[in-house]
Amino acid sequence: MATFNKLIIGAAVTSFTIFQLLFHFLSSWASTRITPAFNNLNQKRKIEWNSRTVSTFHALVVGAFCVYILLYDEAVNADHVWGDPSIVKLNIAITTGYLISDLFLITYYWKAIGDKFFVIHHLAALYAYYFVLGEGMLAYFGNFRLLAEFSTPFVNQRWFFEVLGYPKSSKANIINGVLMTIVFFMARIVVMPVYYADVISVFGTEAFHRVGVAAQSAWIISSVVLDVMNLMWMVKITKGCYKVISLIGQEEVKMHVQFFLFKSNLKLEVVMGLSASSPSVAVQSANVSVHPQTASPPSECPMHQEKMEGCPMHMRSPDQGAENQNNNVPAHQERAYEYLECPMKSSTSQMKDDIDSRNMMPPPNQMPSLNQPFPLSTIREESSIPRAHSEQKWVYPSEQMFWNAMLRKGWRWKDDDINPKDMSNIIKIHNQNNEQAWKEILKWEALHAAECPCGPSLIRFGGKAKEYSPRARIRSWMGYELPFDRHDWIIDRCGKEVRYVIDYYDGGEVDKNYQFTILDVRPAFDSLSAVWDRMKVAWWRWTS
Repeated sequence: MATFNKLIIGAAVTSFTIFQLLFHFLSSWASTRITPAFNNLNQKRKIEWNSRTVSTFHALVVGAFCVYILLYDEAVNADHVWGDPSIVKLNIAITTGYLISDLFLITYYWKAIGDKFFVIHHLAALYAYYFVLGEGMLAYFGNFRLLAEFSTPFVNQRWFFEVLGYPKSSKANIINGVLMTIVFFMARIVVMPVYYADVISVFGTEAFHRVGVAAQSAWIISSVVLDVMNLMWMVKITKGCYKVISLIGQEEVKMHVQFFLFKSNLKLEVVMGLSASSPSVAVQSANVSVHPQTASPPSECPMHQEKMEGCPMHMRSPDQGAENQNNNVPAHQERAYEYLECPMKSSTSQMKDDIDSRNMMPPPNQMPSLNQPFPLSTIREESSIPRAHSEQKWVYPSEQMFWNAMLRKGWRWKDDDINPKDMSNIIKIHNQNNEQAWKEILKWEALHAAECPCGPSLIRFGGKAKEYSPRARIRSWMGYELPFDRHDWIIDRCGKEVRYVIDYYDGGEVDKNYQFTILDVRPAFDSLSAVWDRMKVAWWRWTS
């Protein structure tokens, strides 16, 4: 029967209380004094910031205690299975208090820091620590696993630099990345032979058999699983470290583009690039051929009819008076065509068109911000992406809209951060990547050309940066990098709504066509039709 003495219970309760106080009070108080930028973070970011501060503090405390025990606790080092666990119990009690505290915070602030994988990890760790705290066994091995905590502060610091807007190529980021790689390697990889040599030395002994099957299974299986994951993470971290170091000396535009597009998670439009996942196999049909969106639609298609009105330089200018039938379309799209650049219009008429007759003011998202250092264009470019239930197309944001959106996200410009040319490059990259993304969706939709000869149109889209798709998580377990963003696109396939999942990966250098994002695009597994499409394309790839 498990026995928990008053000292262990008291240590766990005290640990829980201290970590709660640190999260709710001390972290915010200290952070505002260390970096005033903490006050500019939104509430969700502040919650995660405080959570990571607590995590770092816990890692430093138990890590130091762990090393002390390994060096000076003679009882545990003499008998790895049944040695006197008194000091180890105190260290693990501190960790137990932290895990329970973190589980409480994850549950209470689920929308900000909720993660089912952390919940599973914490519960599994508490189950394993039960055998040390309650049964007094395997103290040496339980303490040994806490060495891994030494890498946690560097992982958290990487996140702190990210939310503070430090470029990946900054000196601080590079130093932290190198140290994280070294410490992770030393604390989790180098020690593996030592750990498993100790496991083998007690395997099959009388002390080992006294442990029992339940404890043996929890001990051996959890150790192997954790170390397989550590090896995969080591590969991933090494690749990331190499990538960060390679950023030194890259062009300034790349730094600005990554800062604005990777970190902002803009809701204005979707940042996209070339996909590596869409079906590249041609659809073979005797009677149907798939045309690009710029071609004339078939006569039986009631949508996307071309008109020759408006700007003489535009071959497909929509009717400005058409009633919007889709309530999901962002409001800024309704007046977007007033900002399409037309060489036939004079600057005077353009300025008049900018004025809203309801209040004689320009639209708010096109107004220069307070103390803006330089003027930005309000011209918006028409995309090739059809808007559902409309004869118009989606229109990309202007430079001014992008700037204002960044300010709303909490960003504050600095003299050496950005210039007008950078904003122009960002818009070009943004628009070009969107066009490529739509082409990738059209490749999937080519599978349904017979049932929808009109072609698809975009209804709405949404960002889910923290909701990693199952496919992305599986890839990360295999050592690959997680996507920096995720979006779901809902398209109209001739009256049927179809959802696409798009994972965004860093593709490295910006090429001459203003592309650097790699997309993993596929229809979501939420219908039999989508499942069949995925299976069919997988089979084509396998047999081609």
